[in-house]
Amino acid sequence: MKLENVSKIYKVAEGETKALDNVSVAFSSKGLVVIAGENGSGKSTLLNIIGKMDNKSDGVVTLAHFNYDNLTKKDEDEIRFNYISYIFQASNLVNYLTVYENLEIICQNNSEKIKTALKTVDMEDYELRFPNELSQGQQQRVCLARAMLSPTPILLADEPTSSLDPAGAKEVARLLKEVSKDKLVLVVTHDLKLFADYDRCIVLERGKIIEDNIINKCETLTEVDNITRKATLPIKPIINASKRKIRKNIGSFIVNVFMVLIFILGITVVANIPFKFNYKIYTNAIEKQGYNYINVSGDINSISN
Repeated sequence: MKLENVSKIYKVAEGETKALDNVSVAFSSKGLVVIAGENGSGKSTLLNIIGKMDNKSDGVVTLAHFNYDNLTKKDEDEIRFNYISYIFQASNLVNYLTVYENLEIICQNNSEKIKTALKTVDMEDYELRFPNELSQGQQQRVCLARAMLSPTPILLADEPTSSLDPAGAKEVARLLKEVSKDKLVLVVTHDLKLFADYDRCIVLERGKIIEDNIINKCETLTEVDNITRKATLPIKPIINASKRKIRKNIGSFIVNVFMVLIFILGITVVANIPFKFNYKIYTNAIEKQGYNYINVSGDINSISN
């Protein structure tokens, strides 16, 4: 993975602002790389450009045989599927799937591998729980297990510990270091002390790299063989999630249908009240005048003079 003279310019009300300013950097094939800096220094922008969640304004970005200037939609999908995984501040787990099923999306038909990953992050006793039954720290550990199971060589983590308590943040930092033994892990953080055991630290200021401290260096990612992985649809987790969502919402669906029927019935009754009320007034008035009246129904055009 390599960036050469990469810039990112955002248009704002006051004009333009440079989030990245001629950034050039090459990454190794594995290791823990911490990207630090103050708010607005360009940390997340750099991560988003690498992960194709944002586009650069200028410069060159290459990953394996890909040049980001010449990517088709298929190429972008391949990068996200075969090369890059993400961990965000929010866990982004599927709420209607258990912990095990969330991992099964990534690693199908390999229960032993899933259980090993859960054991590594100390979540082996939670595989049947749903995300809303876990703490934020536990959810992030499940995300780390998911990252371990993914065959992608790059893991991007944007402030993965910002919403965690100190103990949970420390555990997530330890696990990211563990993952970095086999992958390139790029972590955006404000807490350098938490990730003190890094292999490389890049510090940004106003969109420029002002410090690049390399502790351990490996071969560059461009030297790694190209990766090809066939996408398969996780049928079983999808079916399970659909069933649970239907069961959960069936009650509200029935209530909504009942309310609609009541509304339609009410409109029908209200619409008929004025006609019946006025009809009674007219007939009473005619009878008081001593006249007889004939109630005619049907096609008025059929009545002859």
